[in-house]
Amino acid sequence: FDSVVDGPYMLKNAVSSQSWTLVPNPHYAGHKAYATIVMAYEGSNASEFAALKTNQVQVGYLDLSQYGARSQLTNDLVRPQYSFGYFDIELNLQKDAQNHLGPIFNQLYVRKALEMGINQQSINQVIWHGYAPPQYGPIPVLPKTPFLDPSLTKPLYPYNPAAGKKLLEDHGWKMVNGVMTKNGIPLSFTLIYSGGSTTNDETMALIQQGWKQEGVNVTLKPIPFANLEGTISGPASGWDAAGSQGIIYGGS
Repeated sequence: FDSVVDGPYMLKNAVSSQSWTLVPNPHYAGHKAYATIVMAYEGSNASEFAALKTNQVQVGYLDLSQYGARSQLTNDLVRPQYSFGYFDIELNLQKDAQNHLGPIFNQLYVRKALEMGINQQSINQVIWHGYAPPQYGPIPVLPKTPFLDPSLTKPLYPYNPAAGKKLLEDHGWKMVNGVMTKNGIPLSFTLIYSGGSTTNDETMALIQQGWKQEGVNVTLKPIPFANLEGTISGPASGWDAAGSQGIIYGGS
């Protein structure tokens, strides 16, 4: 696969968990590439910030948890990147999901209640410094496109944990030891998500807090992204819910 190349660059080598090296493709008939590109793995947000600060790398990502220190990057331009796509929390709806949660997550009112416990405005302002505008469907608000349905610029189920809790109670759920329970099954589950980003950690923690107000008990479990994808693609009995993953249209 790596030898089939029709662009200005071709893969020279790839070292697992270390780097990918791309070199100019001499057979490309279009605009020629001249520089070698090395895409290096960074072990943490801190190491990537240090590499940018000391000019060891020329292009990198600034985790929003480090936004207040951006003035230290004196030789860099900091620009937002809005991906055309969406990220979500995926619930395991399969009937053989663990902890009998599949049939529960299949109930629309349960998903409504969970949505009412997510404070997208606070996530955007407090954690993402305004760079994560709330999104209520598969088409993002930014970048602006003609594909966004105007009705999806406002939340279908606005943030309101008290209303979310009442919705559960109206359908027979009752608080038992601090957790909403029905027919002996507590609304308690583990949320796996892609680790390694302080911003992701803080986002998931804020969602956890909102759900707790509704009596929904969530255990957060950060794991490597590759493991997350492998888990949700595997047996239904292996997971409850997954966050920090979605679809970027066109792969950009």
